[in-house]
Amino acid sequence: MDIKELLKGIAVIIDDEVENPKSDIYTIKEEIKSQDIPVATYTNIPDEGIIPSLSSSAFIVFDWDYMTFPEEEVSYDPTETVMMPEALGEDNKRKLISFIRNLLSKIFVPVFIFTNQGLSEIESSLEEEGLWSKGESNRIFLKRKGDLLSADELFVEIKNWLKSMPSAYVLKEWDKVVAAAKNQLFLDMYGCSSNWVTIMWNQLKNDSIENEYEFGEFITTNMKNRISGYSFNEEFLTKEQNYNKEELIRIVEGERYVSYGDSVPKQLYTGDLYKEDDNRTYFLCVQAQCDLARVDTTRDGEIQMLCIKGTKQKHKTIVTDDIVLNENGNLVIGNDKYEIKELQDIINDSVRLKQFNKKVKEYRNKTFYNKGELLEKKNEALISCVAGEALIKFKFNYEDGRVGFYIKNYHEYKDKRIGRILPPHITKIQQKFTQYINREGTMPIPIEIFEVME
Repeated sequence: MDIKELLKGIAVIIDDEVENPKSDIYTIKEEIKSQDIPVATYTNIPDEGIIPSLSSSAFIVFDWDYMTFPEEEVSYDPTETVMMPEALGEDNKRKLISFIRNLLSKIFVPVFIFTNQGLSEIESSLEEEGLWSKGESNRIFLKRKGDLLSADELFVEIKNWLKSMPSAYVLKEWDKVVAAAKNQLFLDMYGCSSNWVTIMWNQLKNDSIENEYEFGEFITTNMKNRISGYSFNEEFLTKEQNYNKEELIRIVEGERYVSYGDSVPKQLYTGDLYKEDDNRTYFLCVQAQCDLARVDTTRDGEIQMLCIKGTKQKHKTIVTDDIVLNENGNLVIGNDKYEIKELQDIINDSVRLKQFNKKVKEYRNKTFYNKGELLEKKNEALISCVAGEALIKFKFNYEDGRVGFYIKNYHEYKDKRIGRILPPHITKIQQKFTQYINREGTMPIPIEIFEVME
């Protein structure tokens, strides 16, 4: 894989010596430019307001040596109060660290820090600020300037860093494909008509309240339909697995659920999740998105939502093991083990036999995990790793067996709106609920058929 092709885009260098032909960073800049990569330079630490504009950068290079200033380079009027070199260094350190922290929290681009100082001291400074973790993959690539005086040296080091930072590699590889699809979309649509934007905007505006979202979905869907040629090098994707259970849960939740937090959207969406005050009951909106798109949530009066009710389940209700007789002669039912001799005693004890049979019945009624799926009954939908819960069970009927959906008033529930279950998971729940309420009644199968079969 050609790293130079992967990093196509504008490189940004923030270094006070970047225009000095005698400096190492100037040599690095010229080497980058020699690979047909445009370079934008800053000799001072920019204002943090520029950070969103850097999101499409190929990578960003910072100079840690802003921290120190040789005394002979500082001139000042002795009659005035001025900052001494040490104070200037500390001031720039605060500015640079603040800029890096905000950049890492707002955009995801490869961040390189080049320096003439010792690396261990810089690692310690970054670690104190929560920007570096020793022994782990870090979003910051740290290297001495003097070790990167040729393009080959630079890109070999970047390649090695990308192998330890799969997220940065995937971002750049995915960016290439998406950029090509994005350009193709706009070329195609402009070829249809130079007025295509106005036509589609007005069309969607007439059919939705928050047409900004609907228009964005139109563009995204059409761009997605033009994406092709994904290519990921497994060399950069495989590394030693050292994640824990909590990390795994967060990753799975990030794939299927978005938490609104303080950014609750104006428009209602299929998949909106509402949490009751008891912290165990949920209501999930399963109404069609085309209906919700036309609802003005700012108006007074009744705004009704079609919801189904869910209840959080405990970890112990999820079964991953079958009932087995192991090699030690123990019958294992979930977390419970019974020795053969103990089973003989249970048979002769009516109280213990009743408890044993109750345990088997409870086991049968639990949620079974099989080959990556949770086995659902026809009157329920299950989803794991949503809203911080291990499992939420949504029932399609009331206790008396009637179809169980709920019409909720938005204005009464808007403060309980916590997030949204994303496709394809919400689509699967919708489809199963629709199938349940439209199912055809059939005669039950007589149990005698199976009792007499050999």
